[in-house]
Amino acid sequence: MASLKLSRSRSQTRIRRLVVFRFPRIVPGQSVTTNAFTTIGAITTGEVVVSQSPAAGSIATPRVRYQIVNAVTGRPVTNSITLVGTRTAVLRFVVPAGTFRLRITNVGTGAVAVSGVIFVF
Repeated sequence: MASLKLSRSRSQTRIRRLVVFRFPRIVPGQSVTTNAFTTIGAITTGEVVVSQSPAAGSIATPRVRYQIVNAVTGRPVTNSITLVGTRTAVLRFVVPAGTFRLRITNVGTGAVAVSGVIFVF
């Protein structure tokens, strides 16, 4: 089973793929996806470093859900993590071989800005 979890430690592994993303405004209820990334091998690990904050003109507390999905079908391959507040976090993931995207959904009441990077090890 693939998984996505909040991590408090740093990985010390060789980076095989790097995906940078920036979404300056995600309105409430909207979902966006990053560019696709491919994993090789039976089990692949990686980390998503995300920074979220209110978008320009918004005063609501950011509430954003993150989930890794299959790039072709859009079906989830990991559980979802919801982060609340203006923060930067590291989300560690484990997935099988395949092509995936990170789906970012604004589940709050105000517009949010999200940026970050996906590391595939």
